[in-house]
Amino acid sequence: MKPYFGGLKDYGLTPAGLDRLGARKVVFSAYLRGLSCPPLLNYPPHERRRRLHEHRRRLHATIDGQYRRLARRFPSAGFRMPRSGWAINGTLPANEMKPLAARSEVQSIFINRIAGLRRKRQTPCNRWFCVWGKVAVQVEGQTRGRVTIEDRFVLVKARGTKGAQRRLSREWRDYATPYLNSDGHAVRWKLVGIEDVYELNDDIIDPRGTEIYSRLRHERMKREYRWDLRAIRK
Repeated sequence: MKPYFGGLKDYGLTPAGLDRLGARKVVFSAYLRGLSCPPLLNYPPHERRRRLHEHRRRLHATIDGQYRRLARRFPSAGFRMPRSGWAINGTLPANEMKPLAARSEVQSIFINRIAGLRRKRQTPCNRWFCVWGKVAVQVEGQTRGRVTIEDRFVLVKARGTKGAQRRLSREWRDYATPYLNSDGHAVRWKLVGIEDVYELNDDIIDPRGTEIYSRLRHERMKREYRWDLRAIRK
């Protein structure tokens, strides 16, 4: 498996380019491989808790061993035992980064800083956003009774949430163009508020299925919401 380096693109570098920097100092975070959690779904909850407790005990011992081996192999890195998590910070010459990343204890490395180099300015790019607009169907002269509300979700490409809202300004104005209903009253579908702006995780809209909006909320427990794994294990 090839060593994984994060943050190199910020400097316009590849792993080979990093290696060619020689003795130039690199400040980095190395993420330890740790220990994979065994499958636990086939056990009842109380047994899962016991096995998770045992796994955490073994994980701490594994992390400690991985850290100590790396500290012995790269004494000049100035590693410190992580207080929490699986990352250790250090500093090494650029030409020692690939040997470090190739170690079995290391899962990945993120480059935080390279001495004498500046990060390249990243050109902002357009991303997909879903804008949730709350639209009121307004009828001329209506001041009481029930009003029809439309939740309208519109996809737009922009560089950020504010840009997405700005790009839709004309769309909302056109959408509110008045017309006459069968009774001769003027009607317009008027934007009354932006409920949310949701950034899509995918840059390409896949016709097989692409999530364009997601929101979490809570409801009172119902029978159809219950999940009992015991029926699956039998």
